[in-house]
Amino acid sequence: MFTIAAIAASDGQGWRQVGELGLAFGLSSIIGLERQLRAKSAGLRTQAIVGTASALFLLVSKYGFGNVLLGQVVAEGPLRLSDLATVARMHPAALTRQVQALEAEGYIERRPDPDDGRRTLLSLTPAC
Repeated sequence: MFTIAAIAASDGQGWRQVGELGLAFGLSSIIGLERQLRAKSAGLRTQAIVGTASALFLLVSKYGFGNVLLGQVVAEGPLRLSDLATVARMHPAALTRQVQALEAEGYIERRPDPDDGRRTLLSLTPAC
């Protein structure tokens, strides 16, 4: 049985992501060391900071919003995508990708809106 706590533990908050950040730090440090040995600008410290920060931004964009979105759907009940975007303070275009990922993982499903046949509502699946 899936719970929101189980989802949080499995998506982007584990040792794998720590390892990915460590790998980014190590590889960008190697690039920085090479640049420093050749007396070029942007040496070891700069490359290590920029490479690690870039990897961190990538991980946050990949995993960072799923739990927030699920929590909003739980708190508010079935929502239209535009309403979820308003509550989550995100642009609907940016939210679509996150919702598609949650839908592919089986956490959220789209249902027809009973009040308006042109729209769909996002709701949690029974497995959640």
